[in-house]
Amino acid sequence: MNNSYTINLAKFLIQSHSLKFGNFQLASGKTSSFYIDLRLIQSSPTIFHQTIIALRNRIQTEKLEFDILATIPTSGLIFTSVLSYELFKPLIYIRKESKGHGINNLIEGKLELFQKTLLIDDVITTGQSLDHAIENIRSNGGIIENVMCILLRGGNATLRKFAENGITLKFLLTINQLADILYKNKLIDEEKKLILQK
Repeated sequence: MNNSYTINLAKFLIQSHSLKFGNFQLASGKTSSFYIDLRLIQSSPTIFHQTIIALRNRIQTEKLEFDILATIPTSGLIFTSVLSYELFKPLIYIRKESKGHGINNLIEGKLELFQKTLLIDDVITTGQSLDHAIENIRSNGGIIENVMCILLRGGNATLRKFAENGITLKFLLTINQLADILYKNKLIDEEKKLILQK
């Protein structure tokens, strides 16, 4: 991982108050003593651009083979739309539920039979929000073997869960790596570092 990018991201999280400490309920239903909101990245063109380039470079370094990019609304869509443009690859996104009007698509965009799909998200904790997307891609004839995120908040249990579903989970950095970077650059104290690494 590009060291200058991770330091820039760490500084941004603190300066923008994207990293918050307190009591929060996560999308999975679990409670947490911290919250990271990567949606604020879109409001800072510099770190937004750096994040897209970091994702692009990681995809190319890993030599991932795919025909189409996929994501879920809303935060993942912000990053994946620009990444689709950057890589000149088609894009689909998978709704949690149909709109209830129009043609009631769950998959927006065109997924061809046997297309290799790379699913992108911003932060992954348990991966629960992606289960529905993976199932729909496969049930509509797509092939998915890789998922990529900016920040892996979950640990080995999350990696195992994806592996059991035939998915390799890629990421720019883990929460433990982020905690180390924040601490080494004197952006958080040891107490907060330990909170992040629980």
